[in-house]
Amino acid sequence: MRLSLPKPLHGWREFAGEVGIIVLGVLIALAAGQILEEVHEAQVKRQTVNAAKTEVAAALGDFVNRRLLEACIDRRLDEVAALLSASERPGYRAPSWIGRPQYWGFDTASWDAATAGGRVALLSLDQQTDFGTIYNQLRDVILLERDEQKAWAEIRQLENLSEVDPQTRSSVRSALAQARLANWNIRVDLEMPIAKAEEMGIVHNLAPKRASPSICLPLTTSRADAIRRVNGFFGDKLGEP
Repeated sequence: MRLSLPKPLHGWREFAGEVGIIVLGVLIALAAGQILEEVHEAQVKRQTVNAAKTEVAAALGDFVNRRLLEACIDRRLDEVAALLSASERPGYRAPSWIGRPQYWGFDTASWDAATAGGRVALLSLDQQTDFGTIYNQLRDVILLERDEQKAWAEIRQLENLSEVDPQTRSSVRSALAQARLANWNIRVDLEMPIAKAEEMGIVHNLAPKRASPSICLPLTTSRADAIRRVNGFFGDKLGEP
């Protein structure tokens, strides 16, 4: 039996042309889809980078204010050490106020969402490394701040405490050492992300603007006056611990 292939209606040449047009159309559609996908990814990448830059700039803009407190913290640490020594001798006068360094937070919502959503993977390896380093360093600062606040809470036992027993003195001395270490670590850990952010063009010539007066007030400040000044700074009535 002889088999014969069906012939196209207008001949093989016309058929090949029609197939070619179809194939070309498919290829154009695929290329257009690829272009649209690349454009979308570039837009998402740009949005992710801009959101991270905004988040980091806001955080560093807050954290840099700690520089205003460095001299006050150093002085207060030395004053507490002197109080501990004086508390072992007759005539000791308890401080009415010790205060604490201000605590600054760090909002990582944009970066966390981008990480969870896989958008960070669109960034270059260098960008992922740079941003990841800054975020990790600032998270470390937050943990150090929390440790520092606990240490100062222990130290503030001395406020209005006319007689310091050996147990309290030992507790405060240990907290003082922790506060010194936390202060040094925070100072070091803050300078590194600031330097990296300046290198990346996220911030420029960061300068401190304002900080809570709590740790800078004299030891003789009454609690009521200290609370009034701190509330005035924050614009609320939350007071101090």
